[in-house]
Amino acid sequence: MKKITASRLSEGNKIFPAEIIIEPNGLIVKISGLFSGQSRHLDYHNIGEVSVDAPLVGFSTITFFTAGTRVSAHGFSSAEVKQIKLAIEKGKNGFAVRDKDKPIKPKKTAEQIIAKAEAEKIEYELENKKKFDNSQRPWLNDNNFKNKSSINAISFPNDIEDVEKTILRLTKAGTEMCKAVIETTYSEFQEKAMSDQKANWNPFHEELGFVEACIDKSTEGIKKLKRLEASNINIILADCQDSIDELRNKWLPKLMVKREKKKKQNLIIIGVIVFLIITFYTYVSFSK
Repeated sequence: MKKITASRLSEGNKIFPAEIIIEPNGLIVKISGLFSGQSRHLDYHNIGEVSVDAPLVGFSTITFFTAGTRVSAHGFSSAEVKQIKLAIEKGKNGFAVRDKDKPIKPKKTAEQIIAKAEAEKIEYELENKKKFDNSQRPWLNDNNFKNKSSINAISFPNDIEDVEKTILRLTKAGTEMCKAVIETTYSEFQEKAMSDQKANWNPFHEELGFVEACIDKSTEGIKKLKRLEASNINIILADCQDSIDELRNKWLPKLMVKREKKKKQNLIIIGVIVFLIITFYTYVSFSK
């Protein structure tokens, strides 16, 4: 079983990122606006033709039909949508079943074995290249900016330009998260609270942790820049520090205001519920 989560930086995934879990007998999908936002298991044999849109730059989309429903999930990397598509194809075509207890795997030809070996070699080389690129240019990998854990795992390279771009990408991610929280409607928050009860008592706790991680990691990047040498290092430092200050002093306070407002709303709701309960029992006791 493998869980793949869409990037919060992609369109439509800032608050409720799409999730697809790959299982041996099907997919579990959870996409905002689809199936009432609830998780739904889809058997491979019920999934129709699959198409992927994987541009060279930006997020990728996978689309397929199942039982008359169009499922479209956006915000994944190109490797992730291809992995999902491959899982569907294998699930639909992998095993011929003679009876319920004795699955028979089709025999592979020499050409298929060679093709598989070549594909695995290419995949291995691409994975190594991806790891190298991720260590040298973390700002290029959307997966580095998906959540608090991925933010904390970022390591800054030794190239000044890549450190600068990573800092600016971090502050941009934090700013976009603040904006997403500020623009969250009451109904959107309640939808999330249904699946995350902690959100009722500690509103936007994950989003706050994400933004704070962006600020902390950006500050770490500033320290890295100060250890490097360049003729324009002071200008770069000033630009990066300005972006951090804007996130910390302008956008983070707005997120906190939204968070405190939601806390007060929750307290009022709790107070009303308690009042109604007391009133009800008082009425019942006097009625006797």
